[in-house]
Amino acid sequence: MPELITTDVVGGKRVTISSGTSDARIYCTVDETTPSISSTRYMVPLEFLQPATTTVKALATKKGMVSSAVAETAVTVVQGPTPTFSSEGGSYVDAVGILISSTASGATFYYTTDGNPPTTSSNEYSAYVPITDSTTSTVLQAMATYLGMTNSEVMSATYTITSLYPVGSTGPAGGVIFHVNADPSITDWKYLEAAAADEATMLKFVGNNGTYNIGEGARGTAIGTGKTNTRTIVDVMASVEGYIAAGAADVCDTKSVFFGSITYDDWFLPSRDELLSMYQQREAIGGFVTTGDTAIHGYFSSTEESQNFATGVVFSTGKAWTRDKSGECHVRAIRSFL
Repeated sequence: MPELITTDVVGGKRVTISSGTSDARIYCTVDETTPSISSTRYMVPLEFLQPATTTVKALATKKGMVSSAVAETAVTVVQGPTPTFSSEGGSYVDAVGILISSTASGATFYYTTDGNPPTTSSNEYSAYVPITDSTTSTVLQAMATYLGMTNSEVMSATYTITSLYPVGSTGPAGGVIFHVNADPSITDWKYLEAAAADEATMLKFVGNNGTYNIGEGARGTAIGTGKTNTRTIVDVMASVEGYIAAGAADVCDTKSVFFGSITYDDWFLPSRDELLSMYQQREAIGGFVTTGDTAIHGYFSSTEESQNFATGVVFSTGKAWTRDKSGECHVRAIRSFL
């Protein structure tokens, strides 16, 4: 008698049929009829990817031998639960990060925001889906795949962002908004604002101590780490005997802007990825030096690479690069706020 083994696969179930008789031919049916040598010959595993209960029957034959008894198994496939969103569709003042979840474990989510229905070739969900565009409503659609269950139905919701500070707008301190945070795990800031202009002179990374090793506290690269990098650089160098506080981080840390009857003194040197984000919005921000060789138009970030080198961005190409700390680069301060 053939052996029928059912296993879970993404999108449904698979049935593998085998026989203990060498070189036996296997015939099978999936329509409740009894298999015979006139039935479909089994060659590859059978896959069931639609919600249904199907009875698989199999018969093994070999020349010179009596056909086997019929083996059968019932294969039940159900549809996976439709995913849910952490925030309902609607109008939001600020950017939102949408978490996708399911009532069943082991789900893999795929989503779109371009109006097309999601497939397994769409964006695969990881941490959250950022909804930041304030120029038009965003339709988020998501589906889930599961082991042993068919793909879910599509969940859809429409989000409208009415932010007071969309990317490219003027910030509270007179600069330009270049990044809106949608990460729901970050609650202490929402916007990044770039100063309206570069600092007046090109600066070294840490003033007169170009090769001082700041350490791990100043090596954050991600968006959101520039403020910590800057604070670490300033604090560490303040304890160095003979240090002249005139480096890139120092100048940003002491920057003060009076705008709209308020003084803003919470500036810092952007991290590598914050600087890369500024490059992406360079036309909206304006005033960057974008011509000439690397030494002329490079910008320092607050991300230390090593004792001798720091990370920067070349604004003619948008490429991150490492620069000798003792060299001078352009500097543009930024600030974060809720």
